[in-house]
Amino acid sequence: MKIHYKAFAEDHASPYPHAASYMTACSTLLKPILGRNNYTICMDSRNAQWRYCCRQRGEISEWDELGKLVLERLGEQGFLVKVYSEEKKACLNLVTNSIKLKYASLANKPNVALSDRYDELLSYWRAMNVWGDIVNLSDFGHFMLTNKILAFLEEAVDRSNSDISAGEAFGILGTPTERSFMQQEEFELYGILAKIQSDRRAKGIFSMEIGSIIPSLVHIPKISLPLIAHAEKYDWLQFHYDGPTILQVDYFADLLRSELKQGIDGKSKMNALVRHEKEVLEGQQLMAKSLRLTKDEIYWCKVARTFSYLKGLRKDSVFIASRNSDPLIREIARRLNLSPKQVRHMMPKEIRESLKTGKVDADLLNSRISLYVMVADEKGPRILAGKEAEKWSKLIVEEKVDKKIRRLTGTPAYPGYARGIVRIIRKAEDMAKMNKGDILVSPATNPNVVPAMKKAAAIVTDEGGVTCHAAIVSRELKIPCVIGTKVATKWLKDGDKVEVDATKGIVRKL
Repeated sequence: MKIHYKAFAEDHASPYPHAASYMTACSTLLKPILGRNNYTICMDSRNAQWRYCCRQRGEISEWDELGKLVLERLGEQGFLVKVYSEEKKACLNLVTNSIKLKYASLANKPNVALSDRYDELLSYWRAMNVWGDIVNLSDFGHFMLTNKILAFLEEAVDRSNSDISAGEAFGILGTPTERSFMQQEEFELYGILAKIQSDRRAKGIFSMEIGSIIPSLVHIPKISLPLIAHAEKYDWLQFHYDGPTILQVDYFADLLRSELKQGIDGKSKMNALVRHEKEVLEGQQLMAKSLRLTKDEIYWCKVARTFSYLKGLRKDSVFIASRNSDPLIREIARRLNLSPKQVRHMMPKEIRESLKTGKVDADLLNSRISLYVMVADEKGPRILAGKEAEKWSKLIVEEKVDKKIRRLTGTPAYPGYARGIVRIIRKAEDMAKMNKGDILVSPATNPNVVPAMKKAAAIVTDEGGVTCHAAIVSRELKIPCVIGTKVATKWLKDGDKVEVDATKGIVRKL
């Protein structure tokens, strides 16, 4: 039976430690949890643009087989509790231990200590990723969880003669009820805004030029200290995997200055956020009652909410750990006379050996940057470069698209209708072209591009089910969103005019 790999996700960044450590975790640590390891994944990376691919044997997708197994296990409510508790604990362990690296004095540490720190970091990263694979397997690519929930919601809508659509119902029932790191950041920033608005001197200071604000706040510690602490805590918001953007206190001061100019009341915003959280819980209870959902159906909506939260938590944890481990990566790079990007293309054992011997094959690393393939199958995880990588890369098949078609369908993530100009947003650097009212089209969104998402009249993605980042954020922002189109970024280009009917999950070219 012919084996090939199907591309089902892409991103932009150096592959290690996140992408490659994810594959290592899934192919070596999953068996005690699920009864088998995930040997389906291959990744090819070209100039830090990488694709996740899943193995296919003929027409059979092994990723889909694993997805069915996960859904079977989720039939046991205790398994959901286990996944939630273990993944949350692993995420918080990664964040806590990465913070130690952020403030560690590394310059005088012996080389072996740097190797130990890096290996320890990756052990926490892998623990997070192996439980995260359970979440991914439930819905990613095949949309099994999405289809299961939307199917019974459509039946419930018909059964109860409701005038709400299944997509709208899920917009309420699928919203996570725990705050993400980013939601907490917003809440805390409004708290600082409220303090500024209660102090006449502080309000005057925030009318100054941005470079004068922080020096002038030194005599108002009740505001300057929380603001500086806030910047330290959330400087990772635009770091993604590689950075180099680390937000400074002036960035947050400028946000506050803008909010003051717009007349936004901090205390009212905080109260509104708390009220919204209460309304979400009440709305979910009322929706379940009005649609006459069974206990089993209510449980599967809980699965989606839990996994939406865990996906967001994991993604935030990755970016926090990436930012906090940046000093370690740079110190290793300095000692080996390499760039941080070269270090991020090294396997952990190579880092240890190079720090031990002082020898490093820079040509090999440069070759990997141009192209490398990582395979995680029954033979174990391994990294390939050169001709061998080219050979494996040819086994990867992309989703085909007919550019002559006038409409594309996907899954409604948040209902609504919009018309606008397409902007393809693949990475943070693309956000500069995004204007208010444009249609954001992306392979998959992440916290790094939230500023662009806030400008969008609608959001369309190739990837993701109802628990993906785009679905979560679109529900928070109440922006029409269609996910899981598979080929929107290939079918559309910057400047195309489209209409998005997110209630039906349809995108049309105009």
